[in-house]
Amino acid sequence: MDVPLSHLDLLQLAQAHPQLSPHDYARLHRSHPMHPEAVLLNGDYYILFLQRRESDDACVFLGDQGACTNYPARPRACRTFPFDQTRNGLLRIMPDIDFLYQDFCDKDPVQKADLQAAKLHLSTSDQEFYRYHEVVERWNRMVDRKPARQNLQAFLEFVLTLDGLSDKAQAPQPLIS
Repeated sequence: MDVPLSHLDLLQLAQAHPQLSPHDYARLHRSHPMHPEAVLLNGDYYILFLQRRESDDACVFLGDQGACTNYPARPRACRTFPFDQTRNGLLRIMPDIDFLYQDFCDKDPVQKADLQAAKLHLSTSDQEFYRYHEVVERWNRMVDRKPARQNLQAFLEFVLTLDGLSDKAQAPQPLIS
């Protein structure tokens, strides 16, 4: 499963793993330039995903025991997995993985706190990615004629500078219904 990364995911990963290069945890997937998450890097457009290990195609943060070694700083997609939200706000298990749940899950009831956390993350997800689209658009305009700046490290540095600006790159507040 591909795990998309937003600017906030990149910030969390960079802060949690300052010893790592962005290439250690972010994978580039070539994209159409018009995609709202397509970042201009190295003269082409890419969407950022969580890196996978070459040896077994698993997440780079998957530990030997099958547990996440990056749990506190995991990307939003990982924080909400295996849930998504219907248009009317109900939580459900993602339809494309429901068969895994049916066949392999121990069927222990999900704790109410876990459901509430997933619902909160999902409710702010649209806001986060809308903001990410704005960040990407701003970056792409800024580096359009500056090929030397079109690299992942520079993009991460750009994202890090947003924290101090008026348009802060911080977690969005939940929608009020």
